[in-house]
Amino acid sequence: MPTSNSTGELGSASHIGGIGWVEWAVEPVRDRLTRSDYDDLVSSLALVIGWEAFHRAARRPRGASVGRARALRLRAAEAILDGALAKADRT
Repeated sequence: MPTSNSTGELGSASHIGGIGWVEWAVEPVRDRLTRSDYDDLVSSLALVIGWEAFHRAARRPRGASVGRARALRLRAAEAILDGALAKADRT
């Protein structure tokens, strides 16, 4: 798992932009995907599970509770991952 320093920054260059933890989370499926599909998966997951998505898509305009917003993000992330793996299995 990525580690952070005393300022809360992740400790390697691969974590620039705050997506290193997403890369870490999907590392077990990396070998099943093309480089392009892996990059798309990481970017797509970062879009739906990031802090901004949490507030802009569910909390503010929809009035969702914190728990509901988390559940929605998990559902979206699972759908993205399932789609990426289904595509990999077809090729």
